[in-house]
Parts: sequence; C-alpha cells; structure tokens
Amino acid sequence: MEKFIINGGKTLSGKVRISGAKNSALKLIAASILADSKTTLSNVPNIEDVNIMIEVLRTLGARVDVDLENKVVEIDPESISSYEAPYELVRKMRASILVAGPLLSKYGKVKAAIPGGCNIGSRQIDLHLKGLEDMGAKYSIEHGYINCQVDGHEAGAKLFGAMMNLDFPSRGATENIMM
Repeated sequence: MEKFIINGGKTLSGKVRISGAKNSALKLIAASILADSKTTLSNVPNIEDVNIMIEVLRTLGARVDVDLENKVVEIDPESISSYEAPYELVRKMRASILVAGPLLSKYGKVKAAIPGGCNIGSRQIDLHLKGLEDMGAKYSIEHGYINCQVDGHEAGAKLFGAMMNLDFPSRGATENIMM
C-alpha cells in the first residue's frame, strides 16, 4: 500500500478521487422503494453487495438501470408488484433485510428470508422486528421467512411513530426502522 508523507509548510494541490461508499449505497437503494418516481444515485460502487441489493429490487419488480462506466444507478419503484425478498438473494447479504422497512411502510406487507452473508458472526434481526412491531406491524417467522404486515393497510392503516429503546446499539435496525 502506498503512503503519503507530508512535510508541513507547503501548499498541497491536486485531485483525489473519492470512491462510492458501499454502506451508503445499500441504504439508498433500499430507501428508493419509498419514492413515488425514479431515484438516481451516482458514484455507486460496482461490487457484489450492491449488485445483490439491485437484484433484490429487480425481484420485487422495480426497474433498475445501471451504468457501470459512470457509476450511476437509476431505480424506478413504480412497477414493484412483489413484496417478497427471496432466500436466494437475502442469504448472500444481510443488508438486504433493509428492504423490509420500506416495503412495510409503503405497501403494508413484506416477506423476507432471514438474512445471512455475514462474516462478523451471528447478528440477529430481533431489534429490527421489535422496532417495526412497536410502530404497529405484526410479524411471524415461518420456514425461514419473516412475514410482516400492517393490519388494515388496505383501509389506509399505516405504521405510526413510537418511542422505543433498543436493547443495544444497532445501525441496521435503526436504519430499517427509520425507513
């Protein structure tokens, strides 16, 4: 790895190319579900986790156009017609559970495989489910899938704001609950 040695007292000049951030891209791709029209993201890294999240959205029915050369992703959620994030994709990357909050918020239901794909170790999604439940969602876990819904969504019922305390800090749960 190269390093820079800077001796003070001299003016620095030049350009530094800043790469796109995977963790930001994953959340923004999931959040695009909430939009009523097309979302355009720039400086999106072309890496496996981002490509998996894009495939999750395509499986839901979203139209996703990717320009690898310019690192631009355009997502149109208007054609979403499925509320199931399939095991084949979710098992590869635990961040794919982040579609649960937006789908539940916008459509009142979601079916998502219990996520995998993490080398850090066992990290449960209990806090995600607790937060969504605190906001009015009902859920069950059956055959490796989380089934979550907002009762009465067809009649206009939605998730509602709630005070909650998570048992421990969880960035992923916080992001999912906020969406």
